[in-house]
Amino acid sequence: AGRAGGGNTAAATKTTNEQGRLLELMGYPPGGYSTHSSSSWSLPRRHASHRHNIHQSSHHHHPPPSHSHSTSSMPAAHREHQQRLFYLKATVTERLRPLVEGTISQDLFVDDVYRECNTLKKSPLGAQILRCIGRAYRIEGYRVLRTMHDEKVGRIRGGQR
Repeated sequence: AGRAGGGNTAAATKTTNEQGRLLELMGYPPGGYSTHSSSSWSLPRRHASHRHNIHQSSHHHHPPPSHSHSTSSMPAAHREHQQRLFYLKATVTERLRPLVEGTISQDLFVDDVYRECNTLKKSPLGAQILRCIGRAYRIEGYRVLRTMHDEKVGRIRGGQR
């Protein structure tokens, strides 16, 4: 009976960890945001680069500019949105850093992301959440590429006149 209970506890812990990781991917750090402590701006230490001991970041993450000013005049929903954006920006940057710096191969990076997605999609609502996250990044990526293209075309046309 003790083994069965231990198995259920392990399964519950795994599900809780997966749900926590999905929340992180949506911009909600473990423990939530704190308006009084700069520690709320730190990144989760559970990333692929850390599992492989490839990259340990010594970079410090500062709160977004909106946090350094008086936040009492900012609506709570806007403040939370800004915190989520900052958190997502920082976590994506840290996640991509080893790949950009060349400390891991593209194949290893892709394999790790694929493995993590396969694990997360099996958790409750995991597949739907991952699909929404992927769609949001794809749309934003197309928007940035389109803006870059339009700027390049504008510079070329401007130089020809």
